[in-house]
Amino acid sequence: MIPLKLRGTSDRDVVRRLEGTPCIFLTQDEDFFDFPKMGESIVLLSHVPQRMPISERTRIWIKAMRTFFEDYKDAKHRLFEIGPDGEIIPWETPDDHIRIRRI
Repeated sequence: MIPLKLRGTSDRDVVRRLEGTPCIFLTQDEDFFDFPKMGESIVLLSHVPQRMPISERTRIWIKAMRTFFEDYKDAKHRLFEIGPDGEIIPWETPDDHIRIRRI
């Protein structure tokens, strides 16, 4: 949201944007586990510690995105976690709601 100059946008507004335009959304906000499915958009919830220098976090996120595109780009899942080391963890999603459980 920052590159779009939308920092501070409410979660509901973010969800509306995710419903309308398929994209990959990287966030550290666990509130996105509790929203209804967001159309074709994919949410990657980062558990990379914020105390790490931004350069290190960025390196881990880039590694995770590479793994995502190599291993999960055709997955039916719409919610993934990124572990502190960059591991991609898919979540199972029921038809009407995102939060269910890790696979």
